[in-house]
Amino acid sequence: MIDPPTKVIYSIDVEDNINPISEIALERILNIFKERRIKASFLLTGDKLKQLLERKRHGILNMLKSHDIGYHSSKHSKHPTIPEYTRDLGWEKGLKIMMESEENDVKLVQETFGVMPSTFGAPGDVWVPYITAFCKEIGIRSEVYNPVELAGWSPCYFMGLPNFGSAWIRYDPQYHNECIRIFDTEAKNLRGNVIVRLHPSKFVQKGWWDSVYYPTTSNYNALRTKEFSNEKILRNYENFNDFLDTVSENANITNFGEVNSSLSGQATELTIEGILDAANNIEKNIFPIWTDGQGISYADLFYALLTSVISYEERKRVPQKITINKTILGPMSEDPFENVSEVVLSWKQLTIICNNMLQEINRNDSLKAAISTSKFNIGSGDMLRALALLYKGLTEDKYPKKVIIKRGFRLPSPIQDIFVRKFPSLWKWPVLPENFTLPKELYLARAQVWSLKPLVQ
Repeated sequence: MIDPPTKVIYSIDVEDNINPISEIALERILNIFKERRIKASFLLTGDKLKQLLERKRHGILNMLKSHDIGYHSSKHSKHPTIPEYTRDLGWEKGLKIMMESEENDVKLVQETFGVMPSTFGAPGDVWVPYITAFCKEIGIRSEVYNPVELAGWSPCYFMGLPNFGSAWIRYDPQYHNECIRIFDTEAKNLRGNVIVRLHPSKFVQKGWWDSVYYPTTSNYNALRTKEFSNEKILRNYENFNDFLDTVSENANITNFGEVNSSLSGQATELTIEGILDAANNIEKNIFPIWTDGQGISYADLFYALLTSVISYEERKRVPQKITINKTILGPMSEDPFENVSEVVLSWKQLTIICNNMLQEINRNDSLKAAISTSKFNIGSGDMLRALALLYKGLTEDKYPKKVIIKRGFRLPSPIQDIFVRKFPSLWKWPVLPENFTLPKELYLARAQVWSLKPLVQ
């Protein structure tokens, strides 16, 4: 028998610290998984974990220990939320305040369950790039619930961290048939991992537990009056079991921790043929880039092209193979991907600029947004495209006396979709104030597409 190609991760958000009935639902879901021998991922908030400990819910806590454990922020929807308290701070200050606000609860998760959380799920899906920096700093190995994703590739790498993107199916018992339809028609034939996300509270009540934090909600009673009847609750669990049957017949079950452990930390190795193929993708504005049997980022290719130019200048040949042993990040402050105007360089000028750019990467493990002098400004995006066009000639021992760096580098449509449509749509989370935006965070995240690449384990 051939294993199903699809892998499903059940991701359960344990966050409702207002309605005690949600704990009954959580316990029931844990028992269902126990009966079926399913090892899911449970993402806990710090506030909810403290409540379970204070209430001595040892039965729930012990059952959770047999599953993969993730982190879902300290306070979830309680103001100020992560996007509110980090807004406009920039990388250094944003990371600092996240460490102050979140570190202790991550440690509490670690102390309670004996493991570092496997992933960080952004509450309300309102992700900010400082979450990625926080995960890397504290040792959380992946991220989920955010717009940085490549269709069909789950996870992908972003800033060197496996990123699972958004949930493909948000299981709600009230929309059971629609969830079945989505799985049957869309999800079960996907590459990579399909995230099925659910909230225990949705099995026992309608509405959202955190509506008490919506700007239009004034008291806690709004949620306590929305519990379902016992008959309705039983039917919800029956529907969920039916959904689990459908999935188990067509997919393998995994979790974030298992996927993290399966990912190799191997270096990126690029051959001449692989670089030629990737350079051709740049010329045709194709993304993601898959070459030499691996996904590579713009930053990986840029590093390889810079190295090739310097090697040709010194040895009159490009390397047969280039090995990249580190994650190269995009610009950490600015993100102009294109020139102010067209620039014409001599070969000598080009090699000096390439050498300076390569030294910058080796010093800081990140690119500069641009190379600027008194005479010109060259955006890294336009330089990447120019070097991609130049590379084929170097492999044939031909180099130009002059190189034209044209203005007009454009991000491919899969990336445009992330930052034009997906990212801004998350600001509509009802918990946030009306007309809330994150322009600086959008700006910083966009600069890090240099590190984005597909991943297949």
